Amino acid sequence: MGRAESALNEKPFNNQPGADAAWTAGIFFALKRLRFPAMPDPASPEPAPSVSVATLAGVGIFVAVLVIILLFLPSGNPQVALDETNPPKIFAQRCAVCHGPGGQGKGVFPRLVGTKKTEEEIEKQLENGKGQMPSFRELSPEVRKEMAKFVKALK
Repeated sequence: MGRAESALNEKPFNNQPGADAAWTAGIFFALKRLRFPAMPDPASPEPAPSVSVATLAGVGIFVAVLVIILLFLPSGNPQVALDETNPPKIFAQRCAVCHGPGGQGKGVFPRLVGTKKTEEEIEKQLENGKGQMPSFRELSPEVRKEMAKFVKALK
């Protein structure tokens, strides 16, 4: 199955909670902004107004753009794709937001530089999370091990 076919089989926004309602509301408001001629009263002797070519072209362009957007939505996790072979990049993408770019700590988030935790303890915390820290189970055990070595080596 190609990327286009798999995109057609997926729901928008990767099944995130509330995404269907947001998607439906977005489409509703986009369509609401289109101006269609008023429908005549069937009992009226006046002929029904015809839809202009420009209106049909506008609707066609809107549908085409919508299809193109849906085909190129990223599939899977909406976060930035990880380079699982590069612990510094993973740290920058996932850890630095809270722990600072060098692991020096940030606000209420702990300092990782010079941590007293063992590599095994760090691996376990990456797998299970703790307190405000989320788990990173989506990382393979090998990558979590490499990340634990990286964190332990921060100076």
